[in-house]
Amino acid sequence: MRTPIKNLSSLVVIIVLILAGQASGQQVNIPRISVMPDFPQPYDMRNWKKVARGYDSLVFDQNLTGEHLPLVFFRDNSVNYPELPSFGLHTAVGTNSPTSGEAINVIPAVIGATLVVTIRAISLKVTGLQW
Repeated sequence: MRTPIKNLSSLVVIIVLILAGQASGQQVNIPRISVMPDFPQPYDMRNWKKVARGYDSLVFDQNLTGEHLPLVFFRDNSVNYPELPSFGLHTAVGTNSPTSGEAINVIPAVIGATLVVTIRAISLKVTGLQW
């Protein structure tokens, strides 16, 4: 059973949330910003799909040769799933630790590849390699 105190507390919380929502929706006019164009000319939008595909083909190509290449590496002794192989991307190119990497590199690379449906993502179905 709800007490009057709980009802009052709920009411206060609801009022605060409503007022906070109204206050955060106010736009402040800044004169210098107002004279700026909404769409600058000339405007050249970067082809982000092309950039993502280029990045994907660079970092996940296991057959690249050269100094500090390939950028992707594989491990048989992963921490969370020791029975499964894992892969990684180096924290910094040219590191002295051949199998040291961080998720900060891997997560956006895999999500980006998934969003642009790269050839690598499609070929994984054929090879069976799980990224």
